Amino acid sequence: MPMASQSKPAVLAALLVAAWPAQLLGMQQQESRVAAQASEAPKLDATLRDRMVAAPEDAFLPVWFALSDRLPDTHWFPRVQSLSLEQRRATVMAELKAHAQVSQRTLRSLLAESERTGEARSVRSNWVGNFVQCHATKATIERAASLPTVAYARLDSEPEREAVEDGSTHAPFAELHTAAPMAATTLPAPGDGPVQTRAFVAWAYGFRGQGVVIANVDGGIAQHNDLDARRWINQSEIPANGIDDDQNGFVDDVYGYAFDTNTSQLDDGGGHGTMTAGLLVGDGSCSGIAHGQAPAAQLMTCRTLSETSQWNAIQYAIAMGADVQTSSFSYKANFTPPPDYRMHRDVAAASLAAGLIRVNSSGNDGAFAADPTSALRVACNIAAPACVPSPYLDPVQSSGGRGGVIAVGAFRMAQNAIDPVSPSGPFAWSLADVRQNVPAYPAAQWDLARHEDYPWQNGAQPGLVKPDVLGPTGTTTTSGSPCRTTVFSGTSNAAPCVAGVIALWKSANPSITPEDAAMLLHQTSLDLGSVPGKENRFGAGLVDAERGLRRALCIHRIDGDPAYHTSHPIGSGPVRLQLDGVPNSLAVFAVAAQRMAQPIGSLQLGIGPIVDIVAFGVTDQDGDMTTTAPVGQWLQGLTVATQAVLFDQTHTNALLESNVVEISFH
Repeated sequence: MPMASQSKPAVLAALLVAAWPAQLLGMQQQESRVAAQASEAPKLDATLRDRMVAAPEDAFLPVWFALSDRLPDTHWFPRVQSLSLEQRRATVMAELKAHAQVSQRTLRSLLAESERTGEARSVRSNWVGNFVQCHATKATIERAASLPTVAYARLDSEPEREAVEDGSTHAPFAELHTAAPMAATTLPAPGDGPVQTRAFVAWAYGFRGQGVVIANVDGGIAQHNDLDARRWINQSEIPANGIDDDQNGFVDDVYGYAFDTNTSQLDDGGGHGTMTAGLLVGDGSCSGIAHGQAPAAQLMTCRTLSETSQWNAIQYAIAMGADVQTSSFSYKANFTPPPDYRMHRDVAAASLAAGLIRVNSSGNDGAFAADPTSALRVACNIAAPACVPSPYLDPVQSSGGRGGVIAVGAFRMAQNAIDPVSPSGPFAWSLADVRQNVPAYPAAQWDLARHEDYPWQNGAQPGLVKPDVLGPTGTTTTSGSPCRTTVFSGTSNAAPCVAGVIALWKSANPSITPEDAAMLLHQTSLDLGSVPGKENRFGAGLVDAERGLRRALCIHRIDGDPAYHTSHPIGSGPVRLQLDGVPNSLAVFAVAAQRMAQPIGSLQLGIGPIVDIVAFGVTDQDGDMTTTAPVGQWLQGLTVATQAVLFDQTHTNALLESNVVEISFH
């Protein structure tokens, strides 16, 4: 187990913050750098204003302030895609921290003075979303919100836990009795969840999530014999000594942290968080039946409730080296206040840039999708943050930006049908569309320059097709200690099943990026809808661990991107073709005129007719093979399709074909 606080990304980030001058980060030192944001609404959110009117002058209100100066997606992409995951995380952390230090300076100074005068307390900064939260008096809130560096202020409200949870139990708890714990050499049998995703096939290849850290951003965790050995441990933190030993800002965060209470107390009494944890890593210690998709992975527990606590947990997952983050908590359009869609998307862009693979439940409000009276009707039926674009742009979307969240819907395997609670897209990334459902949605919480890329216009435009993929629901999982189980349901069940499958792929190929993970899901899930390809409600289909695993062992990228279609500017240098797969394996890169289903023996190529074999060779000890091809003016305006083929003699003893990437030259 690596020492979290001394992880390579954290050390590199610290060195970068210390060594890089602000000008190398592309930032101005002057406080006058403020992004222009069109806004016809006051900076104070309506819910916050109402609370301030009702509160005494000396009352402390929970509040958070979003900074105006925000790093756009173009600050990160495509630059970070040329970096290794380790470099990517370290670079993004360093630049986000340096940016927050500059842009938050005036606000932090004001709040520090208010702390000294007894008008503010519990001030905490977040760099991944660039906001500051605290408890403050009305006068302090008004002064802080008036700063030109502050975009808006919101009440730091906590919704009812039942409202953010996207699951429920269908059966009373049943005690599992075992005579003794499993022997260390005994492999568990798969539970119904791993059978339904076909994760047990990946187990047979030797991939059970080993070496992968999953951050479960949910309701906490109870002591349970199937989970105890799976807990991630912060080796640099001494338990229960009341000291922040690793100086990461969190006291006694040995197994994670409770961001809702700002303590290290993670217990949820065997509730929602324990159930999602079991679907991720339940290892079968109780009965010899593993209900987790990745029973050898490590689980970082991040207990949350509010939106800010979720964003703080995501920041923690990045800083402490998690590979995958999942949550079955979501924030719905009918909440008061409604979700901060701008911040969800900005946090997702930063987490994607940092290389964190994120999965989220999409809500359980499918029944309201066609209700003309509900704020939850299409095109706001998909909850936040699942409404954020995927890291992979499916060809069904002709344009629009990428985001950092994989949205999961729910499929009932026993009935061979989608779960009625599973919500339906599209989601409308257009302020005018959102205001059809939430009329008073504030413009200050919407980026009119960057987040108008998936309009719906009452069906005249496609919007953002969601969810991205389906996972099974109604499967068995852990509940109370020491060995109780229950049957879980909803998208709360489906999301951790998908996240656990990704952890299996990550254990097979540790260099999988968020873009890779989303590509694998979009291209290898079982299509269940009424039309070929991705569609609203069904997404790309039902996750299939074994099909995805074969593709995870042979990933193809162009200039660091596994996109369905990418472009390469003439004059920007050679194009880089990359294969990321099984170490020490024979492989080739092929180029063809177009996408075309072309079976050749046992291979099912996706390109044809083949024009050229660009390169052939052997992957290195990390499974990589890279070649560059010169780009001449004669390629101007042309589009070609590329694919890699690898002979895997290590795991599958088969020829593996990669995803196809089209390149347009301009």
